[in-house]
Amino acid sequence: MSQMYFNPKDISHQTIYLLNNHPHPHHIRDKASRYLYMNLAMRKLLNIPTGGPIEGKRLSEIKPDSAEFFEGLHQ
Repeated sequence: MSQMYFNPKDISHQTIYLLNNHPHPHHIRDKASRYLYMNLAMRKLLNIPTGGPIEGKRLSEIKPDSAEFFEGLHQ
């Protein structure tokens, strides 16, 4: 795996606390579009189990069947 631009541990505890229970989907990704953080609402939106690791992975690695749809939205 290539080096990430940011480390998930560099995200402030205040930010994580704020987003953890936020009702709207939120995520934090690095410049290479690898996930560093995803709140519960975002996991529910993407249908990703809460225990599944996401750090350092792209959407195509986490949820290959949804990746094409969301990449189209991004473009």
